[in-house]
Amino acid sequence: MKRTIALILFMGSILFNYSLMAQEKGTKFEHISVKEAIAKASASKKMIFIDCYTKWCGPCAKMATQIFPLEECANYFNPKFVCLKVDMEVGEGIELMKKFDVKAFPTFLILDSKGRELNRIVGGAENASSFIKRVEEALNPENSLVGLKKAYETDKTMANGIKYIKVMMEYGKDTGPVLDSVYNNAGDFERYNTEFMQLFFSELDYRSERFDRLMLDKPYLNRALGTENVNWMIFNLYRKGMYLVAAERPHNYTVEDVRKAALLTSLLDMPMDEAEKHISIIALFVIQKDYDGMIRYYDHYVWNLPNGAYKGILNGFLSSKVSKFSPEQRKAVKAYFEKAAKNYGYEASQYSNALSSMKE
Repeated sequence: MKRTIALILFMGSILFNYSLMAQEKGTKFEHISVKEAIAKASASKKMIFIDCYTKWCGPCAKMATQIFPLEECANYFNPKFVCLKVDMEVGEGIELMKKFDVKAFPTFLILDSKGRELNRIVGGAENASSFIKRVEEALNPENSLVGLKKAYETDKTMANGIKYIKVMMEYGKDTGPVLDSVYNNAGDFERYNTEFMQLFFSELDYRSERFDRLMLDKPYLNRALGTENVNWMIFNLYRKGMYLVAAERPHNYTVEDVRKAALLTSLLDMPMDEAEKHISIIALFVIQKDYDGMIRYYDHYVWNLPNGAYKGILNGFLSSKVSKFSPEQRKAVKAYFEKAAKNYGYEASQYSNALSSMKE
């Protein structure tokens, strides 16, 4: 906890120090309100560029210390924009975040001289040139949310749909209807292309009807992208959630949600020695508080999994529940860990014997 606080303070100090440095070189960020920026932009016939950041955001700090101070950025931004840096968690930033529905950091808002949003850019950049290119593209009206919506509604092609969906994601809009439209209008030869499927899965909830409909087409998806890849894409939809359930951390999953995840995992035919494949079944035992079943499952399937980080996490879930167990259950858990330790000791002895034979 202390390290986390120290890191946040450190990141904040970086941004603060940069704001002082930026007065002397690089992109000129004004220390004025948005209202004052609108007045200044109107008088100077410039647009407004707002860097929406937070103190704990790593990419925000990188942009502040490595990109905006560069002369290339100064030459591009200073003549065209009245530039502001606004912390979204304090002061005017709190209201600004609500007004423009900023949901990710960094987000860079591009406003006209009257304060109306023209477009936005979400995420940082590796270098000044690539970021300036993104700004230039954002300034093209055809690449705005309104422009891309019009283009897609005029011609519902896969290319237009992908562009529109990406920008909708940056604005935090509900992409579901457009994803469905693109999926349904596309031909079989293009529906399962990797770029679109990555977008589709990134917005997919395995508990939804949309997911159930997609599973009806899984054979075609397997053929296009490869069964193993598709299986992992599906597993990743609920993997993090199942860890939350197993660890009894806050979540919004019901027993039926977890049961569906466990059933899906069994149908995905993932390797039996893949430790992570067991997480949804363990989560099901936890959410049902079926500790006897959980202990039996560990004793049958987990104890002899290859040792590694994920097996360690699984074992941690079991040991963290011991305080809730009855004396008989604790005895069973002890026996489990003793058996697992013996198995690990046997493996260690094999490695030791192999090393000894090499020395001879």
